[in-house]
Amino acid sequence: MIHRLKKIWLVLNRTERQYALGLVIIFIVALGGVLWFVIISTTTTFPARGGTLRIGVVGQPTSLNPLLSESGAEKDITHLLFSPLSKLTETIELTKTGDAWTVRLKEDLVWHDGQPIISDDIIFSGEQIQDPSTQSPLFSYWQGAQFERLSEREVKIVPPPRSSPLLFEEHLKRLSPIPKHIFSSTPPQNWSLSEYNLRPVGSGPYRFQKMVLENDGFLQSYTLSAFREGNEKNTPYIQTILVRLFKDRKEAETDFRYGKIDSLGGIDPYEAKSIGRPAQTILYQTPSYYAVFINQSQNNLLKNSSIRKVLDGSIPRDQLVSAVLNNYGVGITTPHLPLGENKEVDRSQEILNTLGWTKNVEGKLERAVGDQKEKPEDLVLTVPNLPFLEHTARLLKESWEDIGFTVTVKVMPSEKVTEEIVPRRDYQLLLFGNVPQPQEDLYPFWHSSQIFHPGLNLSLYKNPSLDTLLTKIRATTSSPERATVVEEAERLIRDDLPAIFLYSPAYVHLTTKELKGIKPNESFIFPEDRFSDISEWHLRTKRALKETNTP
Repeated sequence: MIHRLKKIWLVLNRTERQYALGLVIIFIVALGGVLWFVIISTTTTFPARGGTLRIGVVGQPTSLNPLLSESGAEKDITHLLFSPLSKLTETIELTKTGDAWTVRLKEDLVWHDGQPIISDDIIFSGEQIQDPSTQSPLFSYWQGAQFERLSEREVKIVPPPRSSPLLFEEHLKRLSPIPKHIFSSTPPQNWSLSEYNLRPVGSGPYRFQKMVLENDGFLQSYTLSAFREGNEKNTPYIQTILVRLFKDRKEAETDFRYGKIDSLGGIDPYEAKSIGRPAQTILYQTPSYYAVFINQSQNNLLKNSSIRKVLDGSIPRDQLVSAVLNNYGVGITTPHLPLGENKEVDRSQEILNTLGWTKNVEGKLERAVGDQKEKPEDLVLTVPNLPFLEHTARLLKESWEDIGFTVTVKVMPSEKVTEEIVPRRDYQLLLFGNVPQPQEDLYPFWHSSQIFHPGLNLSLYKNPSLDTLLTKIRATTSSPERATVVEEAERLIRDDLPAIFLYSPAYVHLTTKELKGIKPNESFIFPEDRFSDISEWHLRTKRALKETNTP
């Protein structure tokens, strides 16, 4: 066959050979296209195991014990090494009497050293949190809790006296136990000296492999490997996690820009698009929000609810989200997102006219009082010196001055705002942020008992009806019933307008485009929650025949 084709080729002239060669190329390309179409139509891609993911984390861990972790770097790494009870348990349920929780572990759970995870580990962890010598940041949430061993896999937990079911349930689900067989022989005050403090034996999707320490004592990196005997539904697809530690965010962003790391969380939405590297942007909607908190005692004008409505109604929320957050977030009108996304018609000018306020030739508000012209008090907006908040303040000033108010923006160092201005409540209008944890818990920010420092009721807002609702939210164990009470509380806040709610920024997580399998976590609260589905992340794929449904 080949000999005959060769003889035919030899008798062709140059032009005929060119045509023949072209036809052959077209045939090969067409055949390749048909084969590729057949492959694509009869197969599908699946995650494949393997690969190394380089994660950037800013900061230095001093303890990778989840009972002691406080910094962002510590929480990020411990979230990879330890699993919370929400992932280790079959059930976490209230008892029939409603005064305790029953926790039942899954079967065949093991620590990274192969020892079984049992109810004794939960009890030990809870008791160590309550020991003052442990100095756990979780102490206040667990002080007074009682534990009863029901079996090797079950434990009964009585919450602390006067504990809120809403808050305690969250802390219970997020508790990451530590291994009793490792720590029980070491006094808590000596845990920081233990080898396991920075080389932990955990229960999470990844296990400690090695760490690199520089000569000056700076922890450069952690290498973690997939836990193949895993406690979750499957072994993580990515074989190795390399956690690179950075001294500051600028250094981390530079390394991400130049491809030295593959994943970096906590990017400021205001600066996210300036990173300058083609990347995958993963957004997690957070419960945090920013608002202008109104201290009515500092300006008589602000005591008028109609004026507060005017200020609120003129807010260009879409512009704020676009210009300040790069569309990485949502505009809000209440502190709780489901209701806060509703938009309302701006009635600012109509309200001002009703109150008798009109613009003079200078574009400023005034109204007749007898034979005199009265001008409204100037508004003073205090703002921390953070770029995105300063930009927000400029847009607010423009909007309020457009309708005739005189606005002064006082930009102050963030530390001074948090350490002096906020404790003294020394402001008329304060541009500031809140982070409800969990999102339904509005008590710390709006209950009248929190109007003085260290309370977080920055508007000094008092409403007995709201106080009752906020207390009820914390005491309600039924999620649907709690949602109804939250909605009612939000309506009260919306009607009174003790603050002007602006936007809720998203948590911005940038990754290489090769990383697949990430699904934004709907219950995202803390930055480390971005790793909640890391077992599903993958860098490699494989193809397999599609399943066919036979009759």
